Amino acid sequence: MHGIKQGSPYLKELCCNHDIIFVQEHWLAPFNVSLLNDICPDFVCYTTSAMGEVISNNLLVGRPYGGLVVLLCLLDRT
Repeated sequence: MHGIKQGSPYLKELCCNHDIIFVQEHWLAPFNVSLLNDICPDFVCYTTSAMGEVISNNLLVGRPYGGLVVLLCLLDRT
């Protein structure tokens, strides 16, 4: 996705065509994972960030890492 701002149009397109979406290595800090809740109102979003401990202990140095997102459609599309 190359970041949430650049990748959100692609993620929205995936939401139109799929009922379950997994995104790995989203690189969002815990205080930014809520941005994924706004991608599509028809989906529930479960997220985890791998950077919580690093950010709470130190300044983030270098490239961010980790994180998983699961988007599940709430609509019955049959």
